[in-house]
Amino acid sequence: MNNLIENPSAPIAVVGTTVWGITLSVMLAKKGTEVRLLARTEQEAKLLNTEKESTAKLPGFKFPERLFVTHDPLVVFHDVNIILMVVPSSSMRANAAWVNRFLNANSIVVSAAKGLEADTTMRMSEVLADEIPTAKFAALSGPNLAREIINNKPASTVVSSKSLEVSLAVQSALNSQMFRVYTNSDIIGTELAGAFKNIIAIGAGVVDGIDLGDNAKSGLVTRGLSEMTRLGVAAGGEGSTFAGLSGLGDLIVTCYSGLSRNYKVGLSLSRGLTAEQAVKNLGGEVAEGISSTPVALSLAQKLGVELPLTEVIQELLSGEIKTDEAIAKIMNRSPRNE
Repeated sequence: MNNLIENPSAPIAVVGTTVWGITLSVMLAKKGTEVRLLARTEQEAKLLNTEKESTAKLPGFKFPERLFVTHDPLVVFHDVNIILMVVPSSSMRANAAWVNRFLNANSIVVSAAKGLEADTTMRMSEVLADEIPTAKFAALSGPNLAREIINNKPASTVVSSKSLEVSLAVQSALNSQMFRVYTNSDIIGTELAGAFKNIIAIGAGVVDGIDLGDNAKSGLVTRGLSEMTRLGVAAGGEGSTFAGLSGLGDLIVTCYSGLSRNYKVGLSLSRGLTAEQAVKNLGGEVAEGISSTPVALSLAQKLGVELPLTEVIQELLSGEIKTDEAIAKIMNRSPRNE
């Protein structure tokens, strides 16, 4: 493990040709790291290697020389100790089970997905531990809009692991002049914050879409942070985590940026579209908040935590209520101590 800390340019495997997966691959290759990006199919790998960019997802951003795309797992995982899992939460388990066949016992597997598993309410590191029991785990989370990062704009993030050795190894491998990596040991809080902020961002999109104003949006974001913290602490996370980059930091950028997919879903809902129509407007990209909302409510029920904003957002997503009814439900709740 110490060798990883001393050699941040050791090869890194990236699983997932998502926008975020490609962005991380390009960023790491630019700093001189050998990156092996695993494509879904041989055809996709051939296309990406031939064009040296993803014309479908990130046109105009050429792949650095040290970024290689392949569909061959034996090539991707050979002599690699750090694996970034950059796939949607809905497919994390299936991908992890498949990847497990090719990893060595000392592998560090990093989840870069911000969601919860629908059937189990598990966090992504828990899913990974289920399917890759011999590996060590970390989570990558923070205010990281892919299209800003691939444009070489500065950003900060958090690598969280129960193992300090693991988090330091991943920090050393990912940190660069334009991508500042912090560490913490609260993987529960870090992952729940990353999943929950997407839910509140849907609400923020609705608020902006119907022009409720800055006061209303500030209230939504603040009370959303309160719900996120209550749930996270009840699940075993640390309250301070939710005031950090993976909590408040990610919440702010996701609720205020037009680049945020979950914010865009909220905008679509405000215009009378259904959740299904809102997803189609994303052009194939995934808004994790749609699937995370009912899962967060299930987890909250297990833990005895009240999430009034989340409940209203779920009712909007399911089409049970319209935006005017959502406002009334929130504003007509009994006054209480903050």
